[in-house]
Amino acid sequence: MIGWLVEMVREAVADNQFFQGGFVLAALASLVAGVRYIPTAIRALLNRYYSVAVEVRDRALVAWMGQWLAGHEYSGRCRRLLITLSRRYDPETNQEELVVKPGFGSHFFRHDGRWFWLDHVLEDAGGGDSQSFFIRPEVVTLRTWGRDTRPVRAVVEAAYQIMVATYTNKNVAHVNDHFGGWDVLSTGQPRQVDSVVLAAGIAEEIIEDIRRFFDRAEWYKERGIPHRRGYLFKGPPGNGKSSFIQALIGEFGMPLYVLSMTDKEFTDRSLARAIAALPTRAVLLLEDVDSSLPARMAKKRKGGVTMSGVLNAIDGAIASEGRILILTTNHPEKLDPALVRPGRIDRQYVFDDPDVNQAARLFLRFFHDGDVDRFEGIFIDCFGAGPGAVSMCQLQEALIQSDENVDQFFELLAAIRPYAEREEVPGFAGVEASGVPVAVEASGRRS
Repeated sequence: MIGWLVEMVREAVADNQFFQGGFVLAALASLVAGVRYIPTAIRALLNRYYSVAVEVRDRALVAWMGQWLAGHEYSGRCRRLLITLSRRYDPETNQEELVVKPGFGSHFFRHDGRWFWLDHVLEDAGGGDSQSFFIRPEVVTLRTWGRDTRPVRAVVEAAYQIMVATYTNKNVAHVNDHFGGWDVLSTGQPRQVDSVVLAAGIAEEIIEDIRRFFDRAEWYKERGIPHRRGYLFKGPPGNGKSSFIQALIGEFGMPLYVLSMTDKEFTDRSLARAIAALPTRAVLLLEDVDSSLPARMAKKRKGGVTMSGVLNAIDGAIASEGRILILTTNHPEKLDPALVRPGRIDRQYVFDDPDVNQAARLFLRFFHDGDVDRFEGIFIDCFGAGPGAVSMCQLQEALIQSDENVDQFFELLAAIRPYAEREEVPGFAGVEASGVPVAVEASGRRS
């Protein structure tokens, strides 16, 4: 029976030219399709057995890989370019530098006598939530022939050294996006600790406490204690909280990570991702937590972070170790007690308005040979000997406006309005806001 069917099909094919032609065309199409995949198969074979590759996913390092390639001779002949701003200023033009670097796609170039193949792509993050749909992380894959990993390691190390050279001896501040990633916000020269005039002993005490914390990492580990330290800087605005934080990160050479939770798309999941990405020996900063955090929690709208999410990020299972947490506030009485309990906030420091001695130290930073007795007399007559009448930023603004003319400064000092006569929110838009008489609107410096 089967033999009869086979014989019938054979005879039908032999006598049907249309069927024969179709069969030949199908065979040719299959052959062409197979040939198309031969290069891909050969490439996959070579990549697997005869090449070495490194994949870079870290956002910062991906960016610096681009910076390295921008400085390579290949960038001069590359035809797919990406132009970005470096956030660094050209000293000759006083403008931000444009960085022209190879864009997305595949790039072939020769370096140190060896051919490299670099793929720069946007990768789909996957996942079913709305955030994953928009997250498209950049991924760089660098490949070269052979089995020696040293050439690709050398290229990545060169990119890393460019980053190190750029950030060495600089204050580097990062800010989070609403997906939980971190971007470099700014770089600047470190500020000296003694340039921030605080009440006697506070700066030295904080620095010693942080140094002791870092020195006792093994002590924490041996006792099973999470290696974290939290500080609350509280007090009226304009008295050096933010300025001292800048001085601290310069003193210890630590990066600063400024956590912003104002975006409603920034969720507990985003917060967990941001905290998990923090390096050790870094400062995590939440500024004006009295206004940003409680207000956000009170608004029962869809999205955003929750208080439990914040508390878990600070000292829960997802909390990072080896880092410093600093909260700043103008109104500590508004804070949730759970936020500032021991274990989350270990030390609290008051950055109060200056008394006469603290104000005199600031005066001597501007006028090294100034008449301190005259300054103290005017200060006591206007504001009393104790704190509570004038802020450090008001005094500093008067010192700046005086343009190193001590008599002019004393006139400005006497004209400063004390706290009781100022607006509820002090500013620097002339006499009405700052208490310092000015000819034109001033700049608005803050602590």
